[in-house]
Amino acid sequence: MKSQMILFAVVASLGGALPAWGQFTDYDWAVALHKEFGFDDMAEKVFRRMVDEPSRSDLDKQQGKLGLAGLRAAQARNARTLDERLKLLDEARQLMQAVLEGWKDKSSQEYVAAVFALVDVLEERGTLAMEAVTEGMVDAADADKYRQVAHADCGRA
Repeated sequence: MKSQMILFAVVASLGGALPAWGQFTDYDWAVALHKEFGFDDMAEKVFRRMVDEPSRSDLDKQQGKLGLAGLRAAQARNARTLDERLKLLDEARQLMQAVLEGWKDKSSQEYVAAVFALVDVLEERGTLAMEAVTEGMVDAADADKYRQVAHADCGRA
């Protein structure tokens, strides 16, 4: 009963932040849990269920994987070390690329949104690596490694 009351309160407080009820999907719900409320654990459970449940459509599975990738990118922004941030952003990149490679309807609005999300992750990772070099956040001996990361991501974008 308590979890139902919390769920009702969350949905009620979203107001205009979510699509109309008839257009509301598990993906929309999980994104709102993550972005609007910071309930990343709950959002991850929804995304994993979207990926793992055999009865889910291909689109549900793809969006679930993209949601997990988005969570990795968010975790990267909160990571304490540069290497941890780059690693988590690379995990997000790999998840997104794998989803895009297998996407069936490449003319769909969801596919285009996923492509832009991948480009955002690549830009963020490349910029982070290059800023680490230009701002002296890494040793000179490691600078070339970070430059390579930045150039690779800019080439992928």
